[in-house]
Amino acid sequence: MTTTRTDMTTVKPTSTKFMGFLLFMLRVSLGIIMITLSVRLLTEGGWDAWMKLGGVLPTKVRGPFEPLFLRFWESPIVLGLVIYSSLAIGISMVLGLFTRLGAIGGALMMVGFYVATLPPLFGWVNFHFIFFGAFVNFLVITPTYPFGLDYFLRKYEEKHKFLKWIIG
Repeated sequence: MTTTRTDMTTVKPTSTKFMGFLLFMLRVSLGIIMITLSVRLLTEGGWDAWMKLGGVLPTKVRGPFEPLFLRFWESPIVLGLVIYSSLAIGISMVLGLFTRLGAIGGALMMVGFYVATLPPLFGWVNFHFIFFGAFVNFLVITPTYPFGLDYFLRKYEEKHKFLKWIIG
């Protein structure tokens, strides 16, 4: 039996759909993680829940920016911003609505969490770094239109040019 080489044009649509599905799953997973973060901070006592969460949130602030972050995190306003912005980012990512805007917020939040723990104890690549890369992924590529509510906003992109920077 001989094997023949498949023409790449016939393989591409299937792989594009599969890649779109994988990106959809990544987007929804990031959204669920962010929603879980906000709900747990809100229901388990705010900063008191900080040490229990691990993973997404830095468990110990250290490094050159420690005084700055400790001053910020003593504020109930900053706690509210973390809770409600992570909820908004999560909803944006799960629904696929204003995906790029949600990705910008998520990436900035992960940078803040990453910088709060410099130098990292367990290597330079940690959860924050990986989540940052995942959020940046949705800033760079846009094949998830059919899998989110941004799909319905595409028709307004021609009239309102700013939408291309907000929807994914």
